[in-house]
Amino acid sequence: MKSQADYEYEVLTNPAIAELLLEIASEPVLKIARMERLRREFGPSPFDAAVRLVKARQKAISKFPCSASLWLDPVRAEQATHQAVAHHKALRFKGVPVADICCGLGGDTMALAKSSPVIIAIDLDHDCLRRLQFNLNHLNLAQNVTLLKANANRPILNSNFFIHIDPDRRAKQRSGRPTFQIEEFQPNLSTLLGYMKTHPGGAIKLSPGSPFETVELEASKCNIRTEMELISLNGECKEATLWFGQLAGDTPRSATQLPSGANYRGHLSGTDLAAISTEHFGPYLFEVDSALVRSGLAASFAKSNQLQLCSTEGAYLSGTKPNLCESPWLTGFKVQEILAPDRKAVKQALNRWGWTTAVVKTRGRIQADEALKWLDQAPSGLTLETLFLWTSPHGPKCAILANRLGHDRSGQPMAFHPA
Repeated sequence: MKSQADYEYEVLTNPAIAELLLEIASEPVLKIARMERLRREFGPSPFDAAVRLVKARQKAISKFPCSASLWLDPVRAEQATHQAVAHHKALRFKGVPVADICCGLGGDTMALAKSSPVIIAIDLDHDCLRRLQFNLNHLNLAQNVTLLKANANRPILNSNFFIHIDPDRRAKQRSGRPTFQIEEFQPNLSTLLGYMKTHPGGAIKLSPGSPFETVELEASKCNIRTEMELISLNGECKEATLWFGQLAGDTPRSATQLPSGANYRGHLSGTDLAAISTEHFGPYLFEVDSALVRSGLAASFAKSNQLQLCSTEGAYLSGTKPNLCESPWLTGFKVQEILAPDRKAVKQALNRWGWTTAVVKTRGRIQADEALKWLDQAPSGLTLETLFLWTSPHGPKCAILANRLGHDRSGQPMAFHPA
């Protein structure tokens, strides 16, 4: 009996069915009559397989530049590492043998194949390995990659291999949302620590939202050297990579911003964890890159650049140096006015400045959707005027009207030249 993957492979390789895939992919929305015609002409199973392939490729467009020609499935496409992040990580593995454990669709495997001499890609899902082999062949990357079906909880690797492992975060419910609880990962924490003890070095892919401090702490108890690298792409924190052993850097925490490649390293101290935000705002406000915030190093960055924290976690900083808006870690704003965070006061201020709209950024109990109703019209992608609204658990804090710096009206970066 054919599986879903069997029908997907047939759609990809059978010239008589290739027309089906092209026709489904040619239009974003198929009319019901056309769908029924294709289903009758090619059969229900091939039709459903083609729909799955098109859906998966659409999900992966932002992750894989060549997604339109790859064999993907929708769930695994969501889990796959973005190629920009995968290539960044692969640089540390250059020249060493690597085992990519829980490889899935192989986003990391494909990047590693360009930098490592020997790669073993391991997964328990046979269909995942079939898809990966197809994609490696299609991209001419199969020469130094061996695929192996194996259980990650039962290590069988030569200890000379460096490790890249992406624990399965949907193990209990394959189609459900990923868990953020380390103890529910597969392989589990005990197995992960076993890999870290027996292999010379490597990386564990974790979610930025997971309590990755647990893994850091347990590794420290075992005297395993680690570096937690938070990686952002275009301002969104994509991954927390725990480097260990020979591949760990000199500092326990780091943040990397892609595509710029900017890196900030530091030691997380008690002072960082207990950072106190200021109640006073300088003439410039800075929004901090998400990787730097999640790394816990924003307070250290603020101190080294003579900035003050406007929020305890370090998402916003305040200062007097306008040239810092050129920093890859910061988006700068010139403060125009600070006032009470209520609708009447904000409306009066908007009228004074002649603003009909603004980008709304909120922190605390007030929601951006609520504040957008205070504006005459919705902001666009080119809107530089910005309304910050802060509230605390104890009540209102402040509203700030500010202009975004460092970009022109087309949204393009521009150099800052102080007067």
